[in-house]
Amino acid sequence: MKTAVQKSIDELKVTFPNATVSVDEDSVGGAYVTLDPVPLHGPYIQTETWVSFHIGFQYPASDVYPHFVTAAHKLLKVLAWLEAQ
Repeated sequence: MKTAVQKSIDELKVTFPNATVSVDEDSVGGAYVTLDPVPLHGPYIQTETWVSFHIGFQYPASDVYPHFVTAAHKLLKVLAWLEAQ
């Protein structure tokens, strides 16, 4: 794993101290990362989720996307609209 990738994972562990950070190295210096749980704020009913993404070997000269989360997210506004129907 490239040094910059490992450093970013270490920063995630500090930023999300209550999350389990699972790391699977890819074969070219990057890593597949999952954080669980990650707190949610704003329009969601859920208070936490998991997040998975790939940090490529080009990091920090590349973007880290897409980010995957559970499909179970529900927005408060959508729920209120559904209940009103």
